[in-house]
Amino acid sequence: MRTYALVAAFLLFAAAVHAQGVPSLPIPGTGTLDPGKGAPPPPTKKLPNGECVAPAHSTYAQIRNFVPFVTLEDCLKSGGRQPKPPIAMGAPPAK
Repeated sequence: MRTYALVAAFLLFAAAVHAQGVPSLPIPGTGTLDPGKGAPPPPTKKLPNGECVAPAHSTYAQIRNFVPFVTLEDCLKSGGRQPKPPIAMGAPPAK
């Protein structure tokens, strides 16, 4: 019986918070936010190998393991480097 009361209280609280239009929270692992007022831009991602990947990069959405930075410049100042451009499918490897 206590469990039902606790769940009901949580659901009422969640509905009240949702109705107030609380700012959106990050979607884990995507670096993007739900649409909302005042949402900050997605972070620049610094990979474990030191590459700094900006949101406009073609592989940005697939990156899961990273350290976030506000800007690309901040990431580069921390010792990061620009990523190599991705190789187009069917293109010969660079020599």
